[in-house]
Amino acid sequence: MPTTTAPETLLLAYVADQYRATYRDEHARIARAVALVEAGNVTLLPDGTATVRSQKGQATYTVAEGRCNCFDLTAKVACKHALARTLARKVACLRRRARYAVYLDVVTGAQVHGIAWPALDGGSLWYAPDEDVYAERMRTVRLEELVLFGHLGA
Repeated sequence: MPTTTAPETLLLAYVADQYRATYRDEHARIARAVALVEAGNVTLLPDGTATVRSQKGQATYTVAEGRCNCFDLTAKVACKHALARTLARKVACLRRRARYAVYLDVVTGAQVHGIAWPALDGGSLWYAPDEDVYAERMRTVRLEELVLFGHLGA
């Protein structure tokens, strides 16, 4: 995947936030994994494995079933390469399920264009407006607050 697009950046920020909340001692490793995905260094393969290019050189690592062929075996979560594969897979999955949407603000009457996707917990929808790609603008919404359009695609 080339460097991430605006929708992918939003989805990656969402997935990374979920991981940071779960693995509080691994924020630095998660940040390095996010950087790998953002730079387009993760290639997801049809068999579920991934190749991950190094951030600092020409090395390429293979990640299969959560195991990587790098030297970093001390992580509680996984090495940054295995974590980058997991993040990229979750982003790809959410992207296939994400929809273009218009948020209907009942207080102001504003109609704000953006994207919506199902939460990882499956119980709610997340929405992010187009005009602001920062994660702080993401929020949960009710289905009634949105008009949903086509999928973002693969």
